[in-house]
Amino acid sequence: MDSLFSVAGSYGDRLTFLTPPKPVNGGFSGATVLKANCHGGDFAIRGWPEGTDLRRVRGLRRLLAHVAAGGVPVAVPLPNKRGETVTWHANRWWQVEPWLPGCADFHDVPTDAKLDAALATLAAFHAATSTFRALPDDAEWFGGPMFGAAPSVRDRSQLLAQLADRGAAMIRKNISPIDHSGFAQLARHVMLAFDRLAITISGELRHGESLTVPLIPVLRDVWHDHILFTQESVTGLIDPSAYRRDTVAADLSRLLGSFVGDNHEGWRRGMEAYERHRSLTDAERTLMPILDRSGVLLSAMTWLRRHYLFDIACDTPAVVARLRAIVERLDKMS
Repeated sequence: MDSLFSVAGSYGDRLTFLTPPKPVNGGFSGATVLKANCHGGDFAIRGWPEGTDLRRVRGLRRLLAHVAAGGVPVAVPLPNKRGETVTWHANRWWQVEPWLPGCADFHDVPTDAKLDAALATLAAFHAATSTFRALPDDAEWFGGPMFGAAPSVRDRSQLLAQLADRGAAMIRKNISPIDHSGFAQLARHVMLAFDRLAITISGELRHGESLTVPLIPVLRDVWHDHILFTQESVTGLIDPSAYRRDTVAADLSRLLGSFVGDNHEGWRRGMEAYERHRSLTDAERTLMPILDRSGVLLSAMTWLRRHYLFDIACDTPAVVARLRAIVERLDKMS
């Protein structure tokens, strides 16, 4: 808490806490995120993981400001009293952002209007990032536009090869017969799916690596819980931790898979909603099912890697629920 008071103090009276800041689930990025109710409104206080490259943080802030100027609802970090948008404290960089309104409630109330709004917002985000011009310091992450093979396809192909080589065997060896949460049972189910699907999906990824697509800054981790709605309008795209240059097909496959799963009509409608605002190339369309299928398998394997290889506890009710939903999709894949 002392760290938070020190960070808040660098922003002046508007960050005077009315109530103690509350931790928010920051996922597995290593970031610390808290919600603060202050005199100046509600804010998110984000502490980047130790070792985060300041050049990337500053470049990300420039990108967010560029996107927000186009009307896309993202949270742009605020300047402190010195005019800086980051504050160094306790061996990490901190920033303060407006707390965006809305709820991630698509699954609770899944309407066509909300699906259309989400895909239109994603198209607007991509339209904005396609005109962003990176500086030399941040071009490594946010440079573009350019053309080439999609980094996400290359990364997944490499991860799948590593798993096939040794990783899957190590996971299988570490799965415990003791299972109080249901995680181990799901893990065994995932391993059967891996044995069944890995060779096919590896071939699909090799084909994907041969495709040339436009590369621009994309979200990469855009899924159900990162899209905030107020009624049927999108009022927030949250968690910019994973932003990087890649193909828009990575975002489209991630979002549609998260929203509508294997509902073909939902995919068709979502694609139409996106392309009303921004057209896709044939190569991008070809990549979408490749990225969706590989994403489902490797998302499941990532939870298992964290739990069984990196000793990160993932047998929580929230993760078990997410893994169960992934397994349901894996069961439908061939």
